[in-house]
Amino acid sequence: MDFFMTNAILAFAASETGALGVEWVVFSSLSVGLALGAIALISATSQGTAREAEGMVSSYVIDDRFDTEQEVMRLQQAARAAADVRY
Repeated sequence: MDFFMTNAILAFAASETGALGVEWVVFSSLSVGLALGAIALISATSQGTAREAEGMVSSYVIDDRFDTEQEVMRLQQAARAAADVRY
């Protein structure tokens, strides 16, 4: 090796800019990995919750007719009776 090449290698080994670049790459990749892990965890949990909600909502029947006065009074009495129940 010639003298210039030896000096270049020694200068690179003594320089801290290369190490700083490596640190940035390591920290960036760790933060990206952590973010991807969090997204995967949240995604799996939210998909299960969405399936549960879909199962509950799919069995609902929408009543699109208007209640008569007798039905309204019956519902109000049932609500009052439920409010009077002490747990």
